Amino acid sequence: MKFIIFLIFAFSLIACTNEQTFKVESTSITSNDTKNQSIIIDSNLWLEDFRAFRDAVYKRDIEKVKTYFDFPIKKEGEGIWHFSDTDYYYNENRDTARKFTEKDFVKYFDKIFDKDFIKALLKIKTEELITKKETQTQGLSNGKDKHYTLSANHNNNSLSLHFNTNDLYRQKNYEPIKTEFSIILVFEIVGSSKIKYSHFNFAG
Repeated sequence: MKFIIFLIFAFSLIACTNEQTFKVESTSITSNDTKNQSIIIDSNLWLEDFRAFRDAVYKRDIEKVKTYFDFPIKKEGEGIWHFSDTDYYYNENRDTARKFTEKDFVKYFDKIFDKDFIKALLKIKTEELITKKETQTQGLSNGKDKHYTLSANHNNNSLSLHFNTNDLYRQKNYEPIKTEFSIILVFEIVGSSKIKYSHFNFAG
């Protein structure tokens, strides 16, 4: 009888040990999953910086927006001149070596980030940008002849904003001319947590 009781006790002890082992392994798996999820979240920390940039542009917080740029702008400097000061850009006698300074940035801020660009920027779906690595606004309009969209895409190194627009250029005594162009604003993703201006491109 004592032997039978001993066997029952031994089997119970083994069962408890196995249950405890299973619980430890389960906890370990949960810990690894949490760690992996943390890595994914950390790799997208730059998204919060992009949201902060967007908010600063919307609020016209020029001092905050300036922190995303290094002045004077040297790389692809011609791109930013193209739409901030078209008279200067198309002047045949312009100084092509002229840098785009911090003072220029303040002066032309409302041309670089005009109301249509800001309207589209606010409609960027950041969650979709993260999950699909790209997103695009629906067709927008200024209520007249201008129609535009803003698309965004990213990889591990950069974030690109493509502002695409078509408009009717009207001049007295002439038929309206349809114009199309794209402005591309590119940011570097720095250390997975920050974005920093890289360059402007213009096509059209």
